[in-house]
Amino acid sequence: MDNSVENFPDTSSNDLGLTHNGGCLQTALFVFFLIWLGAISLIALVGIWLFENLLFEGSLGLPDGRGWAGMGYLILVALPLALLAWLPGIQRSFYRALFLPTVAGLLMLPARWLFLTDFQTAAWIVIGSLGIVIWIGLRILSRYPSTDSDIKTRFPSLFAILWLIIGLAWIPYVLWGAFGSLLDLILGLTIGALLGWLMALSLDLFVAKSRSAHSTANFHTLFIKILFVVSAGLILSTCLPLVGYQFSLTLPLIISAIGAAVIHSVMENAVTSLRRGGVALYVGAAIALPLIFIDGDELMLVITSTAGELMGFAVRMAFLHGILLLAAGIAGVVFIRKLRALTLSSNRGYFAAALIWVVGLAVYIILGQPGFYGEQLFVIFREQINFDQQPLPLDPIERRKIVYQMLVENSERTQSDIRNQLDRLRIDYRGYYLVNAMEVNGGPLIKFWLTSHPAVERVLPSPHLRPLSQPLPAVKGNIQEVQPDQDWNLKMIRAPEVWSELGARGAGIVIGLADSGADWKHPQLYDQYRGKNGDHNYHWLDVWSGNPIPTDTSGHGTHTLGTILGKDVGVAPDAEWIGCVNLARNLGNPAVYLECWQFLFAPFPQGGNPFTDGRPELGAHIFNNSWGCPEVEGCDAAVFLPAVRALEAAGVFVVVSAGNSGYSGCGSVDAPPAIYEEVLTVGAVNRNGDLAGFSSIGPVIVDGSQRLKAEILAPGEEIFSSYPNSSYEMASGTSMAGPHLAGVVALMWSANPALIGNVDLTRHIIFDTAQPYQGVLPECVNAVTRPAQGIGYGIVDAFAAVQRAKEVR
Repeated sequence: MDNSVENFPDTSSNDLGLTHNGGCLQTALFVFFLIWLGAISLIALVGIWLFENLLFEGSLGLPDGRGWAGMGYLILVALPLALLAWLPGIQRSFYRALFLPTVAGLLMLPARWLFLTDFQTAAWIVIGSLGIVIWIGLRILSRYPSTDSDIKTRFPSLFAILWLIIGLAWIPYVLWGAFGSLLDLILGLTIGALLGWLMALSLDLFVAKSRSAHSTANFHTLFIKILFVVSAGLILSTCLPLVGYQFSLTLPLIISAIGAAVIHSVMENAVTSLRRGGVALYVGAAIALPLIFIDGDELMLVITSTAGELMGFAVRMAFLHGILLLAAGIAGVVFIRKLRALTLSSNRGYFAAALIWVVGLAVYIILGQPGFYGEQLFVIFREQINFDQQPLPLDPIERRKIVYQMLVENSERTQSDIRNQLDRLRIDYRGYYLVNAMEVNGGPLIKFWLTSHPAVERVLPSPHLRPLSQPLPAVKGNIQEVQPDQDWNLKMIRAPEVWSELGARGAGIVIGLADSGADWKHPQLYDQYRGKNGDHNYHWLDVWSGNPIPTDTSGHGTHTLGTILGKDVGVAPDAEWIGCVNLARNLGNPAVYLECWQFLFAPFPQGGNPFTDGRPELGAHIFNNSWGCPEVEGCDAAVFLPAVRALEAAGVFVVVSAGNSGYSGCGSVDAPPAIYEEVLTVGAVNRNGDLAGFSSIGPVIVDGSQRLKAEILAPGEEIFSSYPNSSYEMASGTSMAGPHLAGVVALMWSANPALIGNVDLTRHIIFDTAQPYQGVLPECVNAVTRPAQGIGYGIVDAFAAVQRAKEVR
């Protein structure tokens, strides 16, 4: 082979193939293919990413068509490749070598039909597919003459430079990223290594085919190699079925093409394993870094669209990584002659690389987020208490105590065997009693063992967001003072009439807030907080970050709480509240939701044990839940069913917002706990009394019950309420509607304490006294019956409900 030095950019007509076997037509087709590949790849990357976001958010109820989209992309790539690969011309080797990454995309396609967040299974499919294609590539390359030589002496220095570049590249990732589980780390490294090796093989195949078909031409110049690696990288990154990773992987794949081509050209006559190893190391590391330090699920807009979330850090990582790869690639092109004749001592190079790696490690330990933060397992036991067969006292406090004791004793007894075994294995876990369940820090092998245990009914995923390198900034509303003309929602449900004519304002009733938190010093909320004296034990729990005082970075919890009991903006302004953070960031899991319910039911001191330190007599009378747990958060339809049955038996009134998937029509109430008969599910209306377009509509089909939901409506569009930093904000959603019902129940139980704990009678009163719905019907509801899907019994009437409640003896 010619060992002459290659210059960049070398774009002579001969090197581009302008005068070989077809001339200008072949060149035009080549340019057209490159433009076509870039355009359809960009469209596919953006389109699939946006579609994944819509599926993840779930409000539109779209069918999962990712597999068909991936198939369509492969067809649009493979068809022109198949046609062009048979045309005469020097570019034929370019097209034919691109079939290798295209075949990899085809083999990876089945992973597009997996559940949206099943990263680990998708990763195994990717690894298997890449392994098969690498084997195919090796078999094909074995047919071509070897170009191995004994040129080895200068390449240790080149590898030292590569390790130096990789060491610099990982510093922003260790600063702003975080590992998932140990298995996630291994899978990410493996995928990066295999993708790097496949790129090296593909480049070798292109050069071998080009040399074999046109021994006198020099089509495989540095510039064309870069185009080839970019093309192969576009195909692979677009075909990778790893949700959320499209752009974080596409950028390093494309930009690393320059360096990959330089490495291949410098080592073109070296031992094959060295050459491929150099390209694989450079490209594989570029891909592996985002794979192991970023969770693609967390790049979904529903999670990361707020200020301070992962997207901002991911952009910083990608920018610095891209700048480094670009600089390294350009430097390699400029100094390619010197790289070919490299005489730098490898010892000095490796020392510099080691120093950079030590710096990166120090950054990771001191300023980063060391540790593993992957998904855990939510283990549900077979034996759950049936309270229908248990005689319970009428006194609400005694009933709560008995329910608490029964739940704790059942869980301790049935979980003891697995707890002992986990202790022996030194595997972390956390037990729960409201649902007889455990959260276990384990991978596939632990899951297999737990699933086969006779005491276990099923094992669900319990996804955990990886930590951020900086705390989320607290939001502040756009309005700085109370707007007296914005209380249309309170007037619609006739709350002011309850205060003035019936004298009920919620005194003596405790609200349990399970949400993003609360600004406890907000003037609308401070006086009603049960821990306002500064002792937050039994009054506040932050499951997410362990913050010892009530805080709220997103504003959602402060807004919903204000609607329940805000001094000037709430339904029951004299009620008290305690709170728990179950959704500090917009992705929860079964464990955090359950932890908050346990705290609100039987509060325990911060750092205490829910099983031994719980005090049910201090628990909240009413729970407001402006959240749902869809499948992407690890929940199935029955996950909280034992909990809501236990809470109902204990006399706790559970209010749940219906959800914001109404645009997908009937059957859109599909996530627990809104789907359960034991809770009161609330839909939203606007100021005109029409059902809000976003308000989810029954029947419940996910559990086959065809249950009517929502049962009642309340204002939920453009609701004025409190917001962090003593501010105010307008917000819309069924999250805003549910708190009205929690406030109405507080008014009812405050007006007549004899009704406290009587969940069934309270529900019947609310239904019987509701204002008939007279608004526009949803398209899937044919006629107004009482109740009707989506609109239930109508709009809640606080005055009529409290008036009826006072009559109960």
